[in-house]
Order: sequence, then C-alpha cells, then structure tokens
Amino acid sequence: MASSSIISSSVFTLALVLGISGCSGDDATISLDTSQSKLTDAAGDALFKVKLDEAPDDGYAPDALIVKVTFDDKATAVTCVAGDGNTDGKIGQGDWLDCNEGTTNVFDATFAGKAGKVELFAKSGSEEELVGETEWKP
Repeated sequence: MASSSIISSSVFTLALVLGISGCSGDDATISLDTSQSKLTDAAGDALFKVKLDEAPDDGYAPDALIVKVTFDDKATAVTCVAGDGNTDGKIGQGDWLDCNEGTTNVFDATFAGKAGKVELFAKSGSEEELVGETEWKP
C-alpha cells in the first residue's frame, strides 16, 4: 500500500510540475488595427490600435501596460494611449491601446511590408510579464 501512495504522489507532483512549466504567461489575446497612414521620416507616426479580444476579468491598470515592437531582433517601446470603453478604470476585454511612434522617429517607409512582432506587457514593480503578442506588417 505504501508504494502505491508514493507512486500516486509522484505522478501528481510530476503533473503539477509539468503544468506549471507549461504556462506561457500569455493572459490576453490581442489583435491589431493597423493605421492607414504611411510611415514617414518624422516622429509621431500613428502605428496601430492594440485591441484586447480576451483578457482576465480584473483587467490591467492602464499605466502598467507597455507595448513593444520588434523588427530584426530589436525591441522598441512605443507610446500608447489607453481606451477604456466601459470606463471601469481597467484595460480589459474590448478595450484598446492607440499606439504611435512618440517623439523619436523609429519607423520609416523602409519598414513597409516587413513583418514585425507586437508584444503587450503588464508591468509589476520592475518586472514585465508578456500577456499577448501578434504580428504587424506596416
């Protein structure tokens, strides 16, 4: 009997470990509405709207979200303004982030048609956790 409970306990522990290591950290499903404006050699270009198609029920604090764009293994944080559609003070399912280049020109016409990655992170203290990602082709 003792060996049976040890085996059961070991199987449970292994399943628990495998379950934990299989977590991706992705809490949200995001999609993009790409800006119809062309990228220019000036700063402030409109880039895209990140839409939260799925998100945790408690959402995210607007000031804790960071959007990064990666091309050729170089990640760049972009400037975003949160849209809280249901005005609950959190960014959750159905809400969005309007993103632009900010005050520095980072993306120009040479990026048109290239595939990049957009990642949404939630910041907690000094840690950033990836909560969703998708592809972007300006």
